[in-house]
Amino acid sequence: MKKAFFIFILSLIITTLVFTIYYFKMHNDLCLPETMLLELFKNSGAKFVNSEMNFQAKLNKECQNEEYLNRLMEDLTNSLGLDKNFESDLDIVENDFMQKLEINGETEYKEIVNICIELIKGQGENLAQNKYTEGIVNLSITETESCPYSRLQDIRKHVEAVFTRYKIKPEVNCTIIGCFEGKLDNKGMNEVCKNVFSTVEARKVGGFAEKNLINVSAYSPAIGSFIEVNGNRTNIHINFRYSSYEKKTFVWIGIPVIIK
Repeated sequence: MKKAFFIFILSLIITTLVFTIYYFKMHNDLCLPETMLLELFKNSGAKFVNSEMNFQAKLNKECQNEEYLNRLMEDLTNSLGLDKNFESDLDIVENDFMQKLEINGETEYKEIVNICIELIKGQGENLAQNKYTEGIVNLSITETESCPYSRLQDIRKHVEAVFTRYKIKPEVNCTIIGCFEGKLDNKGMNEVCKNVFSTVEARKVGGFAEKNLINVSAYSPAIGSFIEVNGNRTNIHINFRYSSYEKKTFVWIGIPVIIK
């Protein structure tokens, strides 16, 4: 009897531990911005047009040397599986004010990739000593209609692994663009916003309209990243724009901001 009771308690503890680990793993996955963005877009009801993920970070002074930067560019290129000859396809532009290293390519999934590093040269004594005062790395990936936009999660994982190895902490923005046939009226746009915001219990914090563009911003504590606008936290932005030429209403959904 005691043995059976012990086995029952042990089984209960193991089941609870497994469930707890699974729950926290799922919870953490859902809190990733790109995971959230996919859910928001699905609930918007829009047809997918394209998506973009952007990484931007400042480089420390110790990172601003040619060998280091070439290695970083090559590792980022390889992490995305670009079919490029790194040495011949790397574009280098230099003048009295800056040096820019840039490479463009396409992944096997037809995603368009741009990797750019800019080094700002100092003036006066720094210029004479060929010293840089600032360095910025920018990486953007654009997915089109022929791409599986659910790859946003895999892209982030591969790119951040490289940045982590180089002790670089980038800011990450994700945007998905979709469309609706015809022109959405105010009621239709309000319904889209309601469906998107209710997914993560977001509250509206602002908005504006100018010419043919309507913008709505909101904040959800379920999304870790945010920016502050006029003292308010915001991490979801929705833009609507009607194209009279295509007779479609386009919608941009971005976390924490829309990539322009």
